[in-house]
Amino acid sequence: SGNNAFSAIYRVLGLANKALEIENITPDQKAQALFNRALAHADLAKFFGSAPIADRVVSVEEHLPKNSLEELYTQVVEDLEEAEKIWLELGEDRNTATEKASLEAVYALRSRVYLFMADELGREDLLAKVVESADKLEGKASLVAKGEDFFGYFQADNTGGKSPETIFELVQEGFQSRGSNNLGNIYLPASYRAYLASPELIDLYHDADLR
Repeated sequence: SGNNAFSAIYRVLGLANKALEIENITPDQKAQALFNRALAHADLAKFFGSAPIADRVVSVEEHLPKNSLEELYTQVVEDLEEAEKIWLELGEDRNTATEKASLEAVYALRSRVYLFMADELGREDLLAKVVESADKLEGKASLVAKGEDFFGYFQADNTGGKSPETIFELVQEGFQSRGSNNLGNIYLPASYRAYLASPELIDLYHDADLR
């Protein structure tokens, strides 16, 4: 539900902010915490439009004011730029694993956020920044092959950079598995069938479109 999603996002923000307060946090860990905070604020903007910004540890009794969509996106960009700066300074010592936040993940998320800002805030001037961020991924990621490889991508274990298309992913550990009640099963026609593409949506794609 919306309330559960709202609470879960703020739990992520709380953990990221607590990590940023750790005295001996490494530069790479700090950049990852900044990225995760940016990703959580981006989700708030995407799902709720406006919501309180949590850029520090907040007590249970404290009530944060609601921020605008533009303010949320501004916070996202600021955190991504700070994370980018840290990783660029680290050079070869930075994280490159796809199951953790990385410099490449910053470029991918920032490109998408600028695209949302251009559309939702009417800021066409930001479209150049969409391309600028996306261009920084050139040579670092590529699309999987067509045909069977496309479908196999979604069924394989792509962690640890096993697929050139994966830039960043949220990993579900074995102990988090709910077996047949896993999230993916709500989309399967042979399983729960809770969320299926409507005939109207399917008709928008031509027969040769693998999506």
